[in-house]
Amino acid sequence: MKKYLTRPMCLLVSLVVLAGAVTAAAFTGSPYETLKKAAADTLFAKSVTITLRGALYVDGVPYEGEPDLYQYLQYAEGASYRSAAPGNFTFATPAYSLYNMDAGTPDGAGEKWYSLSFHNPDYSAGPYSSGLTGSIERGDMTYRFLELALDAAVGDLRHNLAVSESGGVKTVSGTFTAAQIPELYNAALNLALASSSLYTRTVTDKYDGGRHDAPGVYTYGETTLEGKAKTVRVWEETVTEVTDTAYDGSTYTYLNYDVKLLSERREEATPDDYGAWMNQPFESGKITFVSGTAAIDSDGYIASAEGVARIGTTTIFGESKEIELRVSATFENVNSTEPRCPVEGLEELFTEEYVLSFYPGYWDSDKAALFNPWSSSALLPGGGWYYFTLYFKLLPDGTVDKSSVTTSFYDDESLVLIDYID
Repeated sequence: MKKYLTRPMCLLVSLVVLAGAVTAAAFTGSPYETLKKAAADTLFAKSVTITLRGALYVDGVPYEGEPDLYQYLQYAEGASYRSAAPGNFTFATPAYSLYNMDAGTPDGAGEKWYSLSFHNPDYSAGPYSSGLTGSIERGDMTYRFLELALDAAVGDLRHNLAVSESGGVKTVSGTFTAAQIPELYNAALNLALASSSLYTRTVTDKYDGGRHDAPGVYTYGETTLEGKAKTVRVWEETVTEVTDTAYDGSTYTYLNYDVKLLSERREEATPDDYGAWMNQPFESGKITFVSGTAAIDSDGYIASAEGVARIGTTTIFGESKEIELRVSATFENVNSTEPRCPVEGLEELFTEEYVLSFYPGYWDSDKAALFNPWSSSALLPGGGWYYFTLYFKLLPDGTVDKSSVTTSFYDDESLVLIDYID
């Protein structure tokens, strides 16, 4: 489903961002340049906290097949914190990355487990991103190219705006109807929508695509959707139990899977094959409405922005509906955000010495080279991005200690804690 939804949503987000960008045209002097500077000052700041929200509507009704958009980000030099839902997060520094896991565990379904990847600071770039703008630096060639491209894309739209000011905050707004939207935007939209029909989607009735877990002969169907066509296949899977001998002379058993194709036929696809309307490949679209509002605070930073974009779409089966995306964002604590590790005591416990004690032999004596756990050769500088991963769960008081740290995490097997080195 998400393959067909991602492209129109991304384009709508871009349209909303563009709507916010062009809302600067009513400022005295050079309004468009004023807003561009405010946006750059905010995105290239040393630190910032951003909260992004959005919702998708189809013919005016909230779309139930996709959750509302939510993203919370704290960024500063040396650390970043991201959360897409309350209680779920990713925290990253140049030395390690930390995220919480949703999977249920053998000793308590639904318990929160955490994954911690520790990176070699000498031979790994680490998980931490260089910031909101990635490798782009303000004023470099890439920045200048994007700035010129934005100028060209905005064009005369900058002249159809209004501005108000209260308490030192400038609020700029613009509304654009279908007649005002340049055809270049619709051409880009249709290019994105057409690309969705190039993707294939395979649906199987084999236990949601999982493997059969007992010896026997099984028959299952599989349907591959390719635009208006579909290929229906019938497979036969033979599962047998095999006994083998391990290197130490002991025996063990495992399941062997042999699959063969019984039949295959080509048919016309129908809308029902795709399920939800949003899953259908789009054939065409037209932007009918874009509205945006941006607020710039007294320090010259963007404080908030919101926008609405609507497009009329038609699927390859001729079904037409209007998609609307509503997005809002707030920008807070510019140059004063301080992301902190969300797990108390983690940085004090997981020192380099403690982490490496779980993997003896993978580092040489002076830590001058990192040894690949899956190879006998040492990795030279620049040889790759290597890390060690540990798992843990929190104590009742929300902290962590050595009692719950392990190198293995399984959803359906017993969790065994390994010995640690003091």
